[in-house]
Amino acid sequence: MHPEDDDDEDPEEDPVDYPADGGDDSDDKEESSEDEEDDEMDIPFPPLPPILSPPSPILAPALPPSPI
Repeated sequence: MHPEDDDDEDPEEDPVDYPADGGDDSDDKEESSEDEEDDEMDIPFPPLPPILSPPSPILAPALPPSPI
């Protein structure tokens, strides 16, 4: 196998396939100003219901009177 054919995607060994600035990641940031608001709407599950505290003793059912 020739070193030229080695395609392990190592930017140091094959600088031709990779831009010097690390790629075109900056393009995504320019268009993401509108997408940031939409990302909040893409939640795959509904929001959790509010956390309820355990029932207070006042609202708990009263114990039946014990026969004496």
